[in-house]
Amino acid sequence: MLMKSFAKINLGLAIKNKRTDGFHDLDMIMQSVSLFDLVKISKIDSKKILIYCDKNICKFEQNLAYRAAKIIFSLINLNFGIKIEIKKNIPVGAGLGGGSSNAAAVIFGLNKILNLNFQENKIIEICTKVGSDVPFCYYGGTMFCQGKGEILSKIDSFTGYKILLKFNNKKNYTKNIFEKFDNFMQNNFENNNSKIKILKEAILFKNTNKIQENCFNDFEKIIQVPNSWHLTGSGSAIFKIVNKNYISLDKNNIICEPVNHGVEIIENNWN
Repeated sequence: MLMKSFAKINLGLAIKNKRTDGFHDLDMIMQSVSLFDLVKISKIDSKKILIYCDKNICKFEQNLAYRAAKIIFSLINLNFGIKIEIKKNIPVGAGLGGGSSNAAAVIFGLNKILNLNFQENKIIEICTKVGSDVPFCYYGGTMFCQGKGEILSKIDSFTGYKILLKFNNKKNYTKNIFEKFDNFMQNNFENNNSKIKILKEAILFKNTNKIQENCFNDFEKIIQVPNSWHLTGSGSAIFKIVNKNYISLDKNNIICEPVNHGVEIIENNWN
C-alpha cells in the first residue's frame, strides 16, 4: 500500500498549563497542508518490522512509524511482518508533523489492509501512544485539538487560500522548546480562549485576511519570527496565509494548500 502522509500547521497554538504527567494541556487549531511524505507498506515473510528511509533519520526504536507498527503488532497475532519505506519531503524538526504523519499513515494503512476495523476511540488511543500530533495527522483536515492533542473536534474546512512556508536548516526539538517555554513563563500561563474563538470564526466565515490576522502561536514568546509570519508548531518552519491567487517569486518558499485529510491512499495493493 502506497500513501501520502500530509504535513500540518498550527493556525493557533495555546499552551494552557503543565500537567502532572509532564505534558502540557493545549488548545490548538490545526490544519493539514498539501506538502506530503510517501509511505509504502509491504508484506514480508519474516515476523519483523523493517523500515527504510531516503533520509538518514530512521533509527528503528525512535522512529514514530516503527513505533506505530510495533503497537499494532502487539495487539494482533500475525504470521508475517512488514516493510515500511518512507520518502521524505517534509523537513525534520520543522514543526510540520512529518514523523507524526508517517506514523498516522502506518496506523491508517494497517487498519485498512488487515481489516482491523478499529473504532475511533481505539484509533485515537493507539495514535496517542505514539505521539501527541498523531491523532490529528490520522484524520487531518481542520480541527480544534485539546488535551495533549488527543481530543479532536472537526471544524468545517475552508480551502480558498494558500499557505506560504519558509524553512531554515535549524531543527527544534519539542521537548527542549517546551522546557525553554516553561522557564520563560514560570507557570504564568495565559488564557487564550478568546484568540481561539476569533480564529475559529474567521475559518467558519471563510475570511482569509481574518485568518492571517488572528493566527498565533505561544512559542513565539520565546522564538522570534518575522512580522506577519507564524511558527508552524514547535519547530523552526514559519508560515503565512495568502490569497489563493498568490504567486511567490522566492525560490526558498513553498506554496501549499489546505487539504481535508491526513492520509491519502495512492495504491491499495498489498504484496
